[in-house]
Amino acid sequence: MQTLKSICVIMLTLTLSCKTTEKKFAYTAITFGSGGGFTGKYQDYTIKPDGKLLKNVAGAEPVLLKTLAKTAAEKLFNKAIALKMENINFNKPANMNKYIIVTTANGEHKINWGGVNAPNEQIAKLFDELMELIK
Repeated sequence: MQTLKSICVIMLTLTLSCKTTEKKFAYTAITFGSGGGFTGKYQDYTIKPDGKLLKNVAGAEPVLLKTLAKTAAEKLFNKAIALKMENINFNKPANMNKYIIVTTANGEHKINWGGVNAPNEQIAKLFDELMELIK
């Protein structure tokens, strides 16, 4: 009887310890886009940790463009986290602007630059990689 109880306890422990967990990121969303110029028009997109890529539409609900593989989304989020984007203070707009906004539990943080004046090469590369998603 004691052996049966021990086996049940071990089985229960193994079952609970094998529970799958969703990977949590420091960022809950990455929004990126560009615009300005003569029209002043901006277009941006948001990627979520689950891989959903949304086109943000002024005055309406975002439109789902596609869903990326979770590994592809994780790779992008990991790159943004590694750059510690929430700690970069960069707001140097020009006629035409590019931006990346990271959303955390504490709010949003925007990095904004004009033309080729990105804060650093890694952020410029991340922006280009994000823009490739919408093509």
